[in-house]
Amino acid sequence: MSPTALRVAVIGATGVLAILGYRVGHDWQSREYRKLSLANQPNADALPRPGRQLVAVYIGSSRCNASNQSDVLSAVSSAFESVRKQSQQQQAGFVSIGIAREQSARAGLFHLSSVYRFDELSAGQGQLNQAAYRFVSKDHPGIAATPQIIVVERRLAPMGNTVDEVEIDERVLLRKVGAVEISQWARRGAPVPRSRTIHVSQRSFQ
Repeated sequence: MSPTALRVAVIGATGVLAILGYRVGHDWQSREYRKLSLANQPNADALPRPGRQLVAVYIGSSRCNASNQSDVLSAVSSAFESVRKQSQQQQAGFVSIGIAREQSARAGLFHLSSVYRFDELSAGQGQLNQAAYRFVSKDHPGIAATPQIIVVERRLAPMGNTVDEVEIDERVLLRKVGAVEISQWARRGAPVPRSRTIHVSQRSFQ
């Protein structure tokens, strides 16, 4: 092959490789963009609308050994998925809340990211964390221990023309505290009892 022909062949091969590289890179970027777009989409079942919701609340900490055990993390994720499926069977909405009860908001959010894809997050301020305070002290008193899962039945009733004008009635259906209780409950399929009465706790979205 003459030097000129060789140069043409090399240039042609380089062009083909460049095109292939562009297409592969473009396809990969498109797939990653689609994944990111889907990840950024809110859970439709968690959107505030009139009716009934099952709210699954996880309270843990990056400093709690039990909260970071791989079997416990798997059990929490499995339990939340089971509650989500039960809410669908009952034609109810499903909301997942993750709370990290510790001083560092950054460490808390990092911990929660390893547990589940929550609809709502709260981390930092330790015992003063407002979400933790609400679910273990003020509105729904219980044991202030980690890890724990609380399942709340929530009913939303419109009081006006905007989503902010909503009456919220809540009742705790169950509370599982500690690695053993959570794991055993998850292995049973994380059954949630049906409610008979509603404890009224009125508040509006902020």
